[in-house]
Amino acid sequence: MRKIMLPFSLLITFAIFTVSSAIAAELTPVRFGTQVAASNAGLYLADEYGYFKQEGIDLKIIVMTDPPALITSLATGQLDAAGVSTTPGLFAAFEQGINLRVVGDKQSLGNGFSGVRLAGRKGSVKGSEAETFAALKGKKIAVNTKGAITFYLLEEELRRHGLSLKDVNVVELSQPNMIAALGSGAIDAALILEPFLSQAIQKGIAEQISDVIAAAPGGYAVLTPLVYGETLVKDRKTGEAFMRAYMKGVRDYNDAFRKGTNKDKVIDILSQRTQVARDIIARSFPAGLDPDQRVAAETMDVFQKFYQAQNLVRKPIDTRKLVDNSYAEAAVKALGPYK
Repeated sequence: MRKIMLPFSLLITFAIFTVSSAIAAELTPVRFGTQVAASNAGLYLADEYGYFKQEGIDLKIIVMTDPPALITSLATGQLDAAGVSTTPGLFAAFEQGINLRVVGDKQSLGNGFSGVRLAGRKGSVKGSEAETFAALKGKKIAVNTKGAITFYLLEEELRRHGLSLKDVNVVELSQPNMIAALGSGAIDAALILEPFLSQAIQKGIAEQISDVIAAAPGGYAVLTPLVYGETLVKDRKTGEAFMRAYMKGVRDYNDAFRKGTNKDKVIDILSQRTQVARDIIARSFPAGLDPDQRVAAETMDVFQKFYQAQNLVRKPIDTRKLVDNSYAEAAVKALGPYK
């Protein structure tokens, strides 16, 4: 019996290996560049639940710590897609003829969701919002860089309260260093992202001043768009398949944080993927992710004009040519509008 069963078991193992190899060979590899962040939730969930494989895609997540490197890697074909912050570099790349498109939402602000907020040192919040902002005059406020959309949000928040960038001392700090600087008193406030925001609040060294949603054009904006490089721009079939899988993951995220559906499981996945403690994820401010993946070219143009005023964009582009909502529209047609 052993003599019979051993060859048989080897045959079964070989057959399984052969089928698995054949399936893997049929999948189209897509290299996605990103930083480790909770705003990758749609990507992580779609990967975890097998949505990409169902669409015939072998997703390869490539972590990059240097944001400008994402655009460079898209331009050189090392990446097929990425979550790219709305920076002057995004507009410059398109102006220089690099074949990329903004196709969806990798992190947005609005509709009650904000993963970036203005936080001040403990005790900085006064009796009213107006008093709190008045007390910021002449104080040090940190942004990660003046070439990022957080700088725009800071300007708009100050303007809404009768102040300008000239009324405060803006300093540039990395997100992790903002926590230490708030704790030591080296800065008075910061435009800080999750999970660093919740870490600072939960350590008792900072408190929220504003969710900055009102600073976004019309109260809503995609801050970090989903960007396709030349490979997916040319390969329409794969581009649409990727969007369908990603949109399913984004909708699972919205179901969890809007409706409470499978929320504990989603938090577990985000904690594992980001290597951030579960309790911090559970008590954090969730980033926005549009379940229908819409991007407004008009909002992108507002950001571009801000960078022009800062002399960071010299040759403006037609943002209607940069933004391509057709991938999202095709996915919504296939999946139906989100309810």
